Amino acid sequence: MTERLWLSQEQLLTWTNFLAASQLIEQRVDSQLRHDFDFSHSEYEILVRLSQAEDHTMRMGRLAQLTIINKSALTYKISNLSKKGLIDKVPCKDDARGLNVVLTKEGERLLHEIAPSHVKTVREVLIDQLSPTELEALHKISEKLLEQFSSTPQCEGDRALKLQKGHKDKEQPRKDAT
Repeated sequence: MTERLWLSQEQLLTWTNFLAASQLIEQRVDSQLRHDFDFSHSEYEILVRLSQAEDHTMRMGRLAQLTIINKSALTYKISNLSKKGLIDKVPCKDDARGLNVVLTKEGERLLHEIAPSHVKTVREVLIDQLSPTELEALHKISEKLLEQFSSTPQCEGDRALKLQKGHKDKEQPRKDAT
């Protein structure tokens, strides 16, 4: 006899609520950044990751892993950020085929301008909606969900997932950036 793969009512409700909440949070964060700064959340995330990197420099492939942006979309975003003078693209010294992305002083200035408003929005839509116990539970649940991707062939960035889960590393997020 074949096992039924359908979700129970409770499981279905959990799944749909999770999807709706995560999409609405992302939309609100992105909307705030676009409204206040004409900047997308993914562009902001690129600047944050570069600000955390040694010498504010990172290879394109690594940046794709950390931001979870596919390489084609990342190339487009990097081109736009470069045109705005927020990042520079430089050849990789160790690999002639590689490309490094460097956060410029203007990019760093803009990141510091945007961060307080962005953090305020993140607090409003997520952090302040949950008790400390709920935040801890959400952290553990998120870690567990991310863990499944760290061992699959589709994930090129085991270390990227560890960074997102808060493991100590030289690229660990700053307290003032998200």
